[in-house]
Amino acid sequence: MLGIDIDNAEARIDAIRHDAWENHGAKGKLEEALAIIHSALKEFPNSYKLLLDKLVYYSLTTPSPKYGDDESTAAYHAALRECVEIGEKILEGCTDDHIMCEDGRFGKHLTWRLVDIHCILALTYMLNGNGAAALEQLSLAAQCIVSNAADYKKDGAVMTSLAFRGLELNMHDNTAELVKMILHYLEFALFDPVRDTAVFREVEATIKNLKEAFQ
Repeated sequence: MLGIDIDNAEARIDAIRHDAWENHGAKGKLEEALAIIHSALKEFPNSYKLLLDKLVYYSLTTPSPKYGDDESTAAYHAALRECVEIGEKILEGCTDDHIMCEDGRFGKHLTWRLVDIHCILALTYMLNGNGAAALEQLSLAAQCIVSNAADYKKDGAVMTSLAFRGLELNMHDNTAELVKMILHYLEFALFDPVRDTAVFREVEATIKNLKEAFQ
């Protein structure tokens, strides 16, 4: 019975996520999508799928503070702190390979989500004035991409860790897209205070080397 209950809960969670995106988020109604996910988390507080969606929607809908407005500034920083808490909870507690996949497959989508979360957290830490934590997240994002690239096999484009599941994907194309994504994040002016640090330069050099290798 427990297995059936878990399956039913997962089916309901997937249906809620589908509704939030297809009927709201994909139509630009991100606040409505966030409200649906937020409500669902009251019923399923430990669902990493829902927490991931909340992080994404929350980061996209949090308004910038109004200049000189203490109330909006306080609300903004409170939202940033919650984004950090959500992201850290996902990264520290989620051990299911499939949780962060949009289509249930391991590999491409998992790596993409991990890199995206690390970069979002890095930006959030910078907004909170925590450059050291931001650099740590950028390093973790770079490590994800390096690991992704290491699994690429030119003779078959099969990710070795997927072989026993019978799954294949083009790791070359995936790595190239991941490199493009993190380079876009690295250009953000928010990172200017840490741009000349050894850690940032190392991350940037690592990613640029991958860009040349996977062009």
